[in-house]
Amino acid sequence: NAIDAEPLHLQSPVASTSTAPSPASASKQRKRVLVDSPPPLTIGSEYTNRAIEQLQLSIKKAISESSLRSAEEEARRLEIEALHKRLDTLELTRIRGDDEEVKTLLEKVLEEEKQKQQKKVVLEVKPLDSEMEAYYKELMYSPGRSGGEVLSQLKNLRFCVKDMLSLGPGKWLTDENINFYMGLLNKRAQRMIKEGSGPRCYFTNTFFYNKLYKGTHKYNYSGVKNWTKPVKIGVSTVECDKIIVPIHQQVHWCCAVVDISRQELTYFDSMAGADEMVLESLAKWIQDEFLHKAGKEVDASGWKRIYNPRGQTPQQENGYDCGVFAVKFAEYSGLDAQMDFSQDDMPLFRKQMVVQL
Repeated sequence: NAIDAEPLHLQSPVASTSTAPSPASASKQRKRVLVDSPPPLTIGSEYTNRAIEQLQLSIKKAISESSLRSAEEEARRLEIEALHKRLDTLELTRIRGDDEEVKTLLEKVLEEEKQKQQKKVVLEVKPLDSEMEAYYKELMYSPGRSGGEVLSQLKNLRFCVKDMLSLGPGKWLTDENINFYMGLLNKRAQRMIKEGSGPRCYFTNTFFYNKLYKGTHKYNYSGVKNWTKPVKIGVSTVECDKIIVPIHQQVHWCCAVVDISRQELTYFDSMAGADEMVLESLAKWIQDEFLHKAGKEVDASGWKRIYNPRGQTPQQENGYDCGVFAVKFAEYSGLDAQMDFSQDDMPLFRKQMVVQL
């Protein structure tokens, strides 16, 4: 119920605890260096543990930055190509002497620029109050509960004890965590649409992109075309301002946003990565979606591609918080809010999710 009444942003630093390392298994565990994995196994000392985790992050970020540069270059090429196409259209219209059409095209350009310049909403940050803190402890630390015990339900989604425990410190988020959260965000988005406040948004589930492309590595609109029927999701995608898509990259969570109102596609990755295929697949999808749902041709080939916008893509500093970052990218994008959270806020975001889900 909290999500119906208040935006989902409650933050404050929370101290973490660590267990003593096990020297006996040091040499064996030293071989297990994973990128974007759960907390590294204890291998001798807290100092060594931190050093290895930092090395993991450095390797991951080096790879990500390389892919990001490539993606940004391709995005710039597409943007320039789209600008040339628009300029050619304006020039041909002017030569034909169609002043009314020139005026319409220019007004469209000005409106798009106005949309891009709109200021972001700044969300107020609040810590959990004493009542919610007590409720969190009661939920997380009550003994004797079965992992399959259902704590809450939203349509066909269930949030069980085992899902709640995976929101504990240092744990990876699961599909169940993220899908339930997207369900709550959709519930709030539909209320905001009725009220006429904020961007009109729809949040897909975590299986959407896998079905569209990732599972077969082949674009497959027919696999998802019935997933977004208004009668199923309670909103028309072609009337939305934004479609927000959680992306699962094997052992890493990201988020993509199809901004229809601004004609932009944005990729958020808390490890600074860039997957061009995600945005290209979603560009094709929105074209097919408009054609199938509205009988309207939309050309998204020239829409701006943005990878990890500067100052708007907080970065993680460990190997297990990517899922929390991804849901916050989704939530803040849905509110058109300034992404001013950071790694320091993750412990309380996890607490917040337990209470709200």
